[in-house]
Amino acid sequence: MSATKKRYYVDDRVGCVAVRDRTKVNPDDNGLQAYYLCVVEFWAFDRVTTVCPTCGHTGSKWGDGKEQIVMADKLAAELNEATNG
Repeated sequence: MSATKKRYYVDDRVGCVAVRDRTKVNPDDNGLQAYYLCVVEFWAFDRVTTVCPTCGHTGSKWGDGKEQIVMADKLAAELNEATNG
Protein backbone atom coordinates (compact mmCIF):
# COMPACT_ATOMS: atom_id res chain seq x y z
CA MET A 1 0.00 0.00 0.00
CA SER A 2 1.18 3.50 -0.81
CA ALA A 3 2.80 5.44 2.02
CA THR A 4 0.45 8.37 1.35
CA LYS A 5 -2.70 6.26 1.59
CA LYS A 6 -3.31 4.81 5.01
CA ARG A 7 -5.12 1.48 5.30
CA TYR A 8 -7.84 2.84 7.59
CA TYR A 9 -9.55 6.10 6.73
CA VAL A 10 -12.52 8.20 7.79
CA ASP A 11 -15.44 8.47 5.40
CA ASP A 12 -17.63 11.41 6.45
CA ARG A 13 -21.00 11.66 4.70
CA VAL A 14 -24.23 13.55 5.26
CA GLY A 15 -25.75 11.97 8.36
CA CYS A 16 -23.00 9.46 9.13
CA VAL A 17 -19.30 8.76 9.45
CA ALA A 18 -17.35 5.50 9.35
CA VAL A 19 -13.84 4.16 9.65
CA ARG A 20 -13.18 2.02 6.59
CA ASP A 21 -10.51 -0.52 5.67
CA ARG A 22 -9.11 0.40 2.26
CA THR A 23 -8.14 -3.24 1.59
CA LYS A 24 -11.78 -4.39 1.77
CA VAL A 25 -13.54 -1.59 -0.14
CA ASN A 26 -15.87 -2.75 -2.89
CA PRO A 27 -15.51 -0.32 -5.84
CA ASP A 28 -19.15 -1.00 -6.81
CA ASP A 29 -20.46 0.45 -3.53
CA ASN A 30 -21.28 4.12 -3.99
CA GLY A 31 -22.84 4.77 -0.59
CA LEU A 32 -21.91 4.17 3.00
CA GLN A 33 -23.69 1.55 5.08
CA ALA A 34 -22.82 0.02 8.46
CA TYR A 35 -22.99 -3.50 6.99
CA TYR A 36 -20.32 -2.99 4.28
CA LEU A 37 -17.40 -5.41 4.76
CA CYS A 38 -14.93 -2.52 4.70
CA VAL A 39 -16.63 -0.68 7.58
CA VAL A 40 -14.78 -1.12 10.87
CA GLU A 41 -16.97 1.26 12.88
CA PHE A 42 -20.03 3.30 11.90
CA TRP A 43 -21.81 6.23 13.53
CA ALA A 44 -25.12 7.76 12.45
CA PHE A 45 -25.72 11.38 13.40
CA ASP A 46 -28.81 12.56 15.28
CA ARG A 47 -31.64 14.38 13.56
CA VAL A 48 -32.05 18.01 14.70
CA THR A 49 -35.39 19.83 14.61
CA THR A 50 -35.26 23.24 12.95
CA VAL A 51 -37.72 26.13 13.11
CA CYS A 52 -37.85 28.90 10.49
CA PRO A 53 -37.58 32.25 12.32
CA THR A 54 -39.76 33.93 9.70
CA CYS A 55 -42.73 31.60 9.30
CA GLY A 56 -42.34 29.13 12.16
CA HIS A 57 -42.26 26.10 9.82
CA THR A 58 -40.57 23.13 11.46
CA GLY A 59 -38.31 20.67 9.75
CA SER A 60 -35.30 18.55 10.51
CA LYS A 61 -31.76 18.05 9.35
CA TRP A 62 -28.79 15.89 10.26
CA GLY A 63 -26.68 17.09 13.15
CA ASP A 64 -23.04 17.92 12.50
CA GLY A 65 -21.66 14.79 14.19
CA LYS A 66 -18.57 16.57 15.53
CA GLU A 67 -18.12 14.11 18.41
CA GLN A 68 -18.52 11.09 16.13
CA ILE A 69 -16.01 12.50 13.64
CA VAL A 70 -13.46 13.03 16.42
CA MET A 71 -13.96 9.42 17.56
CA ALA A 72 -13.59 8.19 13.98
CA ASP A 73 -10.38 10.17 13.45
CA LYS A 74 -8.93 8.77 16.68
CA LEU A 75 -9.87 5.17 15.82
CA ALA A 76 -8.44 5.40 12.29
CA ALA A 77 -5.18 6.81 13.64
CA GLU A 78 -4.93 4.07 16.27
CA LEU A 79 -5.62 1.30 13.73
CA ASN A 80 -3.08 2.71 11.28
CA GLU A 81 -0.47 3.01 14.03
CA ALA A 82 -1.11 -0.60 15.09
CA THR A 83 -0.83 -1.98 11.55
CA ASN A 84 1.98 0.22 10.21
CA GLY A 85 4.14 1.01 13.08
